[in-house]
Amino acid sequence: MNLIEQYQKIYHTYLEQQQALEQEDWEKLEEILNKRDSLMKDLEGKTVPEESQGEIKEILQKTLELHTQLQTEMEERLKESKQKRGEINKGKKLYQAYNQNPNHSLFLDRKK
Repeated sequence: MNLIEQYQKIYHTYLEQQQALEQEDWEKLEEILNKRDSLMKDLEGKTVPEESQGEIKEILQKTLELHTQLQTEMEERLKESKQKRGEINKGKKLYQAYNQNPNHSLFLDRKK
């Protein structure tokens, strides 16, 4: 596989990531990120030939744009998730305060 194909595969992982985010398929998202990590590690230390630099630069520009967009979307979803988790925890605390153990009141009632 040549370098251009490797860079295109990395770009396609971003497209797959976008689909996984839209479908909220978190397991698939993890697989995609692992796949991308592996592809990037394969590129480490490789030199780009001058005849391929223009095409690879275009691929990288598209990849960077998509990366920025997806990073923003993932940060928003993380923020939403933290808010939901906070609301759930708040609800649990309210429920626990409302539904305290009735043994305390039974004990007091028996002493009468």
